[in-house]
Order: sequence, then structure tokens, then C-alpha cells
Amino acid sequence: MRRILPGLSAALVALACSGEAPDPQAKATNSDQPPDGFPVVVVDATGAEHRFERPPSKIISLVPSATETLLVLGVGARLVARTDFDTAAAVVHLPSVGGGLDPSLEVLVVHEPDLVIHFLGPNSAGTASRFAEFGIPNLAIRPDGIDDVRMIMRLLGRVTGKVALADSLVGTIDATLVHVAEAVRGLPPVRVAFLLGGAAPYAAGPGSYVHQLLTLAGGQNVFADLGHLYAQVSLESLVVREIDFLLLPEGAEPPPGIDRPVRFVPESIQFPGPRLGEATLALAKILHPEAFR
Repeated sequence: MRRILPGLSAALVALACSGEAPDPQAKATNSDQPPDGFPVVVVDATGAEHRFERPPSKIISLVPSATETLLVLGVGARLVARTDFDTAAAVVHLPSVGGGLDPSLEVLVVHEPDLVIHFLGPNSAGTASRFAEFGIPNLAIRPDGIDDVRMIMRLLGRVTGKVALADSLVGTIDATLVHVAEAVRGLPPVRVAFLLGGAAPYAAGPGSYVHQLLTLAGGQNVFADLGHLYAQVSLESLVVREIDFLLLPEGAEPPPGIDRPVRFVPESIQFPGPRLGEATLALAKILHPEAFR
């Protein structure tokens, strides 16, 4: 399941790899006066309230999709470290703190971050308290569905002082989603299963942003009855269920011995972030190429 969890995605979009313009907001953090719009108070995925007197200037994102968002918001210069799963040229020069769910706190604190963004999952309930022990401001995020992704983008926009850019980003994604939905309207849904690959594959279930993208793109998720966002499925279920074809991320291995047509989707679908619209359009073109000729 590691390839679908937002904190463990294996790649980032290559953005402005040749360098980044100075961030005027970062300069403002050196002033005694808080910049316009600050202080701000936000609520994270744990329900905890966080107050920021000024935009953070030393950020560590443990969630690659959030890192992507920060880069698009133009605050990449504020990132001081990365995870092992952040491999794009825009951030690969930064020191790594290890995994997204199990970073080395000893390495992390050396960089003296004034904000750590981390994924809230079933195995990370104590993460926020561990950061609190070190006095590190942190925000927990959990991009389960599309609405969560919108909320996270706006939250990061508020915290970094990039509200207008965040709103614009969400607006661009929503416009693409509307375009895709209108293009496939009335077409018969294609019965698909989105798998992570391997001999014991995990499938996307109801409530996940992948399930929602499938529906928007004119697909019918045959594992809409899973009962979980993502769950392991048996090879037998892939045989007995009526499936037009399997969807797998680029580079994933199809389940062995399953005689089903396979379509590979761009790796951007694994990132519930700025490329959400791009991923939905690519998915729709795979499911309904006739709608985009």
C-alpha cells in the first residue's frame, strides 16, 4: 500500500528545477511586524488549532503531495529537508530525514524547522505529540478525498501567506474536473479496478480520492464495496468480478496469473495534490478515448 499513501508516494513533479526566485514573503519573516494577513489560525486533520504569528521560514514536509503543493505555491526556498520519497530535482539536493511516517527525529530537529507537515494515519497517532515534545510546530493532514485535497491546499496557502495562489490552484483543478465530467457525461461507465500491483494487490475503495477520480472520469469502481479506502483483495476476486480492465500505476506489476486487460495510468494519480486535475484528465482519456478525439 505504500505507493498510494500520500506520505509515501515515490516521486514528485519536476518543477523549476533550474532554480527558484527569491520568496518575498520569506524576507518578511525577518521583520518585527507580521506580514499582511497574519497572524492566522488553522485547524489540522487532528482537529487541533494552530496559530501562526508569521509564515514559517524553515519547513519540512513529510508528505510528498504537500511538498508538491508548496513548490507550486512558490515557497520551495523555505524547505530545509525532505523525505527519502521526495526525489525530484527541485528538492533532491536537500538532506533527507528518512521516511515520511518514520522520520529520524534526531536528524529532523537539527534543521530547526518552524513547521513540519505530516500525514495523519492509523499508525501515526502519536506523531504530533512527539513533535510537541521537541517544541516543533506541526500540521497533520490526511488527503483521503478530493475535498480534503482542496482543504489542504487552502490550509497551506493560509499558513505560507499564499492564499490567492492556493485559491487559484484549487480553481484550476476544479475547472479541469468539470471539463472531464462534462466530456464523459452520458457515456456508459467502464468497469475497472485500480490496483497498486504485485502478487497481493491493494485496491482503491469507496471514499478514496482515487475512487472519486474514477467516477468523475467515467469509470465504475468494481471494488466500491470494500469498506475501506484501500484494502488488499484476493486474486480470486479479480477473476470472478466483471471487470473491463485493470488500472495500475506506471511501473507497477500486474497480479500474476490474472488474464485481464491492463491499462497503466500516469504516476500523477498517486499524488493527491496540484496534479489532481491532470491525473483525472489522463484517466478519462484512458477510460473514454472517444470523448477526447
